[in-house]
Amino acid sequence: LGTNTSLEMRADAAEEDLSAVGALMPRLAQLRMNTSIVPTMRAFGSQFQSLRVLWIARAGVEDLSGVTSLVRLTELYASFNDIADVSPLAEMDFLEVLDLEGNRVEDEDAPDYLNVCPALRELSLEGNPIAKRVSYRREVCVAVKRLRTLDDSPVTDADRSVLELNNADAASADRFAEL
Repeated sequence: LGTNTSLEMRADAAEEDLSAVGALMPRLAQLRMNTSIVPTMRAFGSQFQSLRVLWIARAGVEDLSGVTSLVRLTELYASFNDIADVSPLAEMDFLEVLDLEGNRVEDEDAPDYLNVCPALRELSLEGNPIAKRVSYRREVCVAVKRLRTLDDSPVTDADRSVLELNNADAASADRFAEL
């Protein structure tokens, strides 16, 4: 087990200790736990030091607290869960791909938290309340400056420049209001 780098399993983190898996498989780099029961990322403990890719779709994840213990995580596929707060991801230095499709993210500050992830290039927030906002795409593309793909579509200069024009118009309006 100590040499395995990938694993697919189902588990109930309320009943089973996931950190034991990490201790038994110190080289584990990819873990598929789709349709498991993992309400909080704290269930992983600190034993998954080599984990780079985690699939945890439809697993009842509500709380991302503790995700920072997955220090080498580069890809997180956590679609169709109950995640509302993305702020715990702000400290994920190596996170490049984040799929949160079909969750409960609605905080208008969520893109700002995600911008703190210096490596984030691909993001999916489709199917979240935040994605229903009229200016959702441009707000996210401007806030998450290194983003290349949003909701499976490439980020274009136009996605970023539209808001910049609107910001310029807003600045002009603010100056006019001051007069």
